[in-house]
Amino acid sequence: MVVNMKRSTTQTPWKRLFSERGIVIALVIIFILISTLGSDLTASLETGFIRTAVRLNAIFRKPSSEVLIATVKKNDSEKGLEWNQRTFLSLIDKLNEYNAKLVIIAAAKDDFTGPTFSKRTASDLPIVMAYNFYPTLSAMPPRTEGEGVGTRRKQSKKIEIMGYPSKPLDDSKLLGMAGIDDQTITNSKMNLVGQGFLNIFPNSRGLVINQPLAVRFRGSAYPALSIVAYSKWLGFTPILKESPKGSPIGVSVGGKHISTGPNTKITINYLGKSGTFPSIDLEEILTGDPPPETITGKIIIVSAGGSNMNDIYLTPVGSMNNAEIQANILDNLLRNRVLKSFVGWHFAAPVFIVIGALFFFLLLNIPFKKRVSICFGIIAGVWIAGLFLFYTFNLWIPVIQTTILAGSLLLFLFIWKLFGKDLPRFKLTQLFSWRLPRSSIEMLVEDRSLINSAGREREVTALALDIKGFGHISDKLSPKDFIKFLVQFRILISNTLIRHGAMIDSWSGDDCKAIFGAPVAIAEPTLSACIAALDLRRTLIAHQSSWKKHFDLDRLRLGIGIHKGKAVTGDFGLGFNIIGGVVEAAKQLKRLNRFYKTWMLVGNPVVEETQSAIEYRPLDPVHLWGETSPTVIHEVIGEIGTILPSLKAYEEARSAYLRGDFKMAADLFRRILSSHPNDGPSRLFLKRSMILIQESPKAWDGVWKAS
Repeated sequence: MVVNMKRSTTQTPWKRLFSERGIVIALVIIFILISTLGSDLTASLETGFIRTAVRLNAIFRKPSSEVLIATVKKNDSEKGLEWNQRTFLSLIDKLNEYNAKLVIIAAAKDDFTGPTFSKRTASDLPIVMAYNFYPTLSAMPPRTEGEGVGTRRKQSKKIEIMGYPSKPLDDSKLLGMAGIDDQTITNSKMNLVGQGFLNIFPNSRGLVINQPLAVRFRGSAYPALSIVAYSKWLGFTPILKESPKGSPIGVSVGGKHISTGPNTKITINYLGKSGTFPSIDLEEILTGDPPPETITGKIIIVSAGGSNMNDIYLTPVGSMNNAEIQANILDNLLRNRVLKSFVGWHFAAPVFIVIGALFFFLLLNIPFKKRVSICFGIIAGVWIAGLFLFYTFNLWIPVIQTTILAGSLLLFLFIWKLFGKDLPRFKLTQLFSWRLPRSSIEMLVEDRSLINSAGREREVTALALDIKGFGHISDKLSPKDFIKFLVQFRILISNTLIRHGAMIDSWSGDDCKAIFGAPVAIAEPTLSACIAALDLRRTLIAHQSSWKKHFDLDRLRLGIGIHKGKAVTGDFGLGFNIIGGVVEAAKQLKRLNRFYKTWMLVGNPVVEETQSAIEYRPLDPVHLWGETSPTVIHEVIGEIGTILPSLKAYEEARSAYLRGDFKMAADLFRRILSSHPNDGPSRLFLKRSMILIQESPKAWDGVWKAS
């Protein structure tokens, strides 16, 4: 099996998407989008929501069967149909014959109501005539002698930018919708012609979403074509309803109330895209024989928009002419489908702020993926609830505001976590990803003083290791294979040590130093170091067949030294590091493995702390680096329960050696080697005993001075 060149803790591509780098990239993209969209962000989301909601209308709702659009087709002029006063009067006669219920003239052509038309007073067909508000306003005479053209222009401009005053200019109380007298617009004296302004008011993005039912000017309220038609249909005069402070709050027609904003706007609930409402060609009415049921009892919206490209407007569901927009508005009024905006937003704002704050602290310590899932779940839930209320109750709740609030909260959490934890975590991960386990890095994020202190004395356990015969390996392999082997070896060793809680202090060739217990404290660091060393041995044996196959290497043998003691940790100019006698002692023990022909040696403090879990056999009392008194070093046999066949005989032979009975010690060590010829410590003690028999020391304490 080939050793994986990547760390075992490497994240999958999906997880990397939600890693610290993913957060930074997402933030950059979000900021670019916000800076690009600017104030259009809300409007774009609003348009998207309306389009989605209108699709529901198109699926489940049908347009009013009472509304029919009669329009001039684009090719009618080629057939000889000329849209003039005579054509118009002929059309009225035809519609009267067919018993149309109401005719709405959405053409805004004043010459249709000239003297000829005014003579046709015998017709009982209700007609609502549209007029253009702007030219009419500019033609109105001054109300007072001091009011001139400049004042009228100011008022016109105020209306043009949809800035309607909340109160009449003369503070008079409005009892009804006082419209402009017919004589102000045309010379017609025909009483059957009701009038309403036709003007469509697109928003700043050019979309027709709202429509005012009235415009207030100079103490009077001027009704829109749609509300006049609706009033004609019901047979009542529209009355502008006001709050006690004089601000419009809606329009009342008979016993029915239509809620509006303070600027008398309603939000149009479009039933579908262009072509949703049925239409009929004007030429067919004038020259053909349409079935009576097509027109009888219907509201006919007459428009010349088909031949007038200036009559086309953009709506959230696409381009639509004036007549189609009027048909949607009239259907909203007839079927009570006007969208009702959420009322009481200013009262709910403090509640939203409190909920948002609680939500923020709730999400603060939740993992990133769950945090994103919760936020997007809330956004999806709000959109589903918004669409349900939109379709079922014609209620437009603040879906977009809630979406932006949730998105802003998520973005703020990103920034908060980025500068509070994620950015430090990102930097620390870059520095320590090959040196520390993830849990330890998280602890460093919480307490940077663990690595930022100039110098801090701690009790740690140091582990040092290298490969026995490493020089032979470097000579045997080609440079390319040698580098490949060394990389695999380092990754294998690092992953195993880090998995047991170690910090990789340094690598130099095959020489590795690791620290247990710093910079982050772990439970039982000394035992963890010993267990990690035993795990290393098993791991190397498991990968031996792979190295034999790919590099033709025989069994790798490690030399490991472990010691416990005090060390100084901190940033000494080249990043976080650990120095002290305990590190040098571990390196010394690692080198002594070659002398004793062992694989792992530990100091006496390690044995005292771990002897309940690890089997040892003692070797020499040795002066280790930085220590004033000798310490007995021990060879690791294995985890508790591991049996060394010669252990009892070895202890007897070593006891004779330490008390100076070198002849007896030599005999006992010979017996051990006869059964276990590869026992390194027994071979070494036999050699020493033979020397000491010839050169009996005057004062023998058993201490061996190691170098």
